[in-house]
Amino acid sequence: MVSHRPSARVETFKLDRPVNLPYPEKTEGKKYWHSATVKRFPSRRGKVFLDELPETSFVVAHGTLGKLGRAGVPGASSIRVAKQKFAHGLQLHPPSWGTSRVTYRLGGAYTKLSAGVAVAENGNLGKKVKGTLTFEIWGDGKKLAEKAGIKTCGKPFPITADITGVDSLVLVVRCAGTSASAWATWLNPVLEK
Repeated sequence: MVSHRPSARVETFKLDRPVNLPYPEKTEGKKYWHSATVKRFPSRRGKVFLDELPETSFVVAHGTLGKLGRAGVPGASSIRVAKQKFAHGLQLHPPSWGTSRVTYRLGGAYTKLSAGVAVAENGNLGKKVKGTLTFEIWGDGKKLAEKAGIKTCGKPFPITADITGVDSLVLVVRCAGTSASAWATWLNPVLEK
């Protein structure tokens, strides 16, 4: 699985003006030049994480929509799959024998969606979900991609769809069976222009 954060380039640079230090008793009347260390991440030219965009609607059976690294599980703080935390992801819990979904309005601005799909651990690493999950990508009412038969927690699978010209994007998770512990998760969902 691709790391959830790009590698940073660390730079040290001088500020362009002197600054007063917050210790007046030691620095009275003196100005000092400071240097600062900044982490700069590489540009994501033409790429956007889907969970950074506002959703138009969502339906989940338990908890809430998990996004931006936060789990939808009550009491859990972050999205974790294969013992790894993810800063970007969408987490939906479908009902037993039912469907959960999240909808976005893209306005035809993107050409490709790629993500990993998995059942988040939430204390269930390596265990099987009682139902079978199917992850689907829909664009303007047409199914564009599907990853079916997912039952084991903690094992991610890749999914990609051509979304050229798509206005309404819907990510769907279907559960055939009991949905106990079925924290369906879209990992690092990236849109490309």
